[in-house]
Amino acid sequence: VASFALKEPAQVQQRLSIHSAMSPAELMDRYGQSCIHFLSSRTEGFPNVTAEAACMGCSSVGWGAIGAFDFFSRDGFGSVYQTRHPSKMALALGEEARHWSNGLRDPLKSSIRYRSLFLAPEVAQRVKALL
Repeated sequence: VASFALKEPAQVQQRLSIHSAMSPAELMDRYGQSCIHFLSSRTEGFPNVTAEAACMGCSSVGWGAIGAFDFFSRDGFGSVYQTRHPSKMALALGEEARHWSNGLRDPLKSSIRYRSLFLAPEVAQRVKALL
């Protein structure tokens, strides 16, 4: 667990997984075991890792200043925090966890939707249609 997480109670530490670089197979396996993808970045264009996670049925939580997170939130499969502060991040993660607990997230349905948006053949078809 990262040093910042060591300040949290043991029950919180047990629920956190912070990883370094992973192979594509390891990443797919991790997404398959997860529900929520959390990205704490301050800046991103469009975070491809978030799209990958969505294709595997993970919802997303991230900063509202990054447009992708507003997209997922408006699309009904993610939560955002508007202020980059640990308490606001925790509230957004808690909100997303409640959505899962209350049965408001359908990973299979969402995976199908996001694969239709983000998989390379789908993107290529949309680009080709613009030409």
